[in-house]
Amino acid sequence: MHNKIKAICLTYDKHMPIMDYVLYTYDKYWPDHPFVFYVPWNFAEPTHLVRLYGEERIKLIKTPSPIKGTLRTLLELCDPKEWIWWAMDDKYLLKVKRKENIHTIFSSLPNLDDSISGFMFTRNSNADWAMKNGQTLRFGDLPFREKWNYNQIYQPQLLRSRV
Repeated sequence: MHNKIKAICLTYDKHMPIMDYVLYTYDKYWPDHPFVFYVPWNFAEPTHLVRLYGEERIKLIKTPSPIKGTLRTLLELCDPKEWIWWAMDDKYLLKVKRKENIHTIFSSLPNLDDSISGFMFTRNSNADWAMKNGQTLRFGDLPFREKWNYNQIYQPQLLRSRV
């Protein structure tokens, strides 16, 4: 149904049980999601995640343990213009609303103007504050607020990897 999208996971060995729960919530609340989760590990390879969720959905990536090295290693796997999903180990799904709208956006990604660099589907007070002066943009029939900064970057969201 979808083209596969890399889901870059920000986690490390100690938080692997939390990452496991995040993956569980994606399977439970959004079973037809388009993501392949790129899960970093440092010293203890979490092969149980591949057994639980399948090798078509989980790619285990050995990375250095400092966060900058982990991010650099994961982002080097992506083309700068490639669309990726941020999947943090402390941000799990409770439900997914308006899946059909999200799927419409995902299916349109190859044709989007290069000036569009992300879509955030979550709502939080800090991000809402950052968008107060932005304008409402239309994507087909869907309204979006334009965001002028990357405050709250570590929310689950769809971004071009260059961001």
